[in-house]
Amino acid sequence: MPSTFTVEVTSSDRIELMSEAATELQALVDGGQLEPLGHVLFREAWSQRGSNRRGSLLLGITALEIGIKEYIAACIPDAEWLAMNAPTPPVVKMLRDYLPGLRPLGEGSALQPFDDEILETLRVAVEIRNRLAHRGADVTANRLLPALRAVRNVLWTLDVALGYGWAQAHIFPSLQEDVSQGYRRI
Repeated sequence: MPSTFTVEVTSSDRIELMSEAATELQALVDGGQLEPLGHVLFREAWSQRGSNRRGSLLLGITALEIGIKEYIAACIPDAEWLAMNAPTPPVVKMLRDYLPGLRPLGEGSALQPFDDEILETLRVAVEIRNRLAHRGADVTANRLLPALRAVRNVLWTLDVALGYGWAQAHIFPSLQEDVSQGYRRI
């Protein structure tokens, strides 16, 4: 029998949608649009952060890689096959050097460069992920949580650049703290 145990209780408020966001989300649903796989994987990574840190990091970095590929495919439809089927180049280099030069189609806008804190956090997270995948290394909570917050911020920032302004409400204010109730009013 274990000598100690922990209990984590979490709660989240319902999402309160502003009329613009509700209309846009309904149009996506009506159009048969699926939730981006990067976000699906991120939610799974986030849900495992307390019980399976190694799996959480593996899923989180995979979510980031897929989110980047989805963004490239949205910006350059003719490159979708290549983006989705070729191995992912180094993610930090892509975030720093390639993605800001892309221009999303439609209502989107070019990405602003990601700040150094996000890029450095992700660089370290990718190194840890690689050690984990090849040698079974451990992941500490003080490395995992900022990495997951950085992934989440990148995914939602890519959505904002694609023209989904309501996605801005999902970005963590800091890599050191969570959004108070999980989501904000959008």
